[in-house]
Amino acid sequence: TRNEREQLMVEILLININLERPKIAEEHLGKALAIIMKNGFRQILLIQSPKFHEFLLKYAATHPTVYMEQISKLLRDRMANSNLRSDKLENPLTKREIEILNRLSTGLPISQIASNLHISNNTIKTHLKNVYKKLGADGRESAVAKGRELLLF
Repeated sequence: TRNEREQLMVEILLININLERPKIAEEHLGKALAIIMKNGFRQILLIQSPKFHEFLLKYAATHPTVYMEQISKLLRDRMANSNLRSDKLENPLTKREIEILNRLSTGLPISQIASNLHISNNTIKTHLKNVYKKLGADGRESAVAKGRELLLF
């Protein structure tokens, strides 16, 4: 249902926010997994950051179930395929471009990202223009999706 989808998105967000606090993140992961198993929303786990994937794999190792084994296999397969794809980027992103793309994924406005990084809005826009070109993206959402697909952040 829509409410469960929205609740899942909240739980995923809370996991990402609390990755440095494993006990809290595990609590939210448990809630998220219950929703995922009930509704079959596994794809949401595959489009998260490498840090999230690392956390999920550690969780799976300490909570062995058939379902978690399936999730682990999906993640490992995806990571192997992504490594092959990211090596094929004609023009790799710079560290700064990856950092900006990562911050873009949080949904913050460009002005806030610029302020947080202590650079101008125009500098952010120049970096984003380069990111979009290198990834073949046509905007914020597709750039973030492609960045996650390539496990850049």
